Amino acid sequence: MAKFMLGESLQESVDTVWHEFCDWYIEIAKVKNSPVTDKVMLYTLGTFYKLLHPSLPFATAKLRELV
Repeated sequence: MAKFMLGESLQESVDTVWHEFCDWYIEIAKVKNSPVTDKVMLYTLGTFYKLLHPSLPFATAKLRELV
């Protein structure tokens, strides 16, 4: 199990969500809004939700409650 490096994989996933998606793409979408922007954002958030849920079930369940 140690060679799978699950902790590093989870950290990369969380970093991608926070530093790439939240810092860059959401800010760009605020400035350059198009008719498909909302659909792309919802699809991306759904994908990140599915990616993070096995590792962070309590956090993603709480996010699900808020939606």
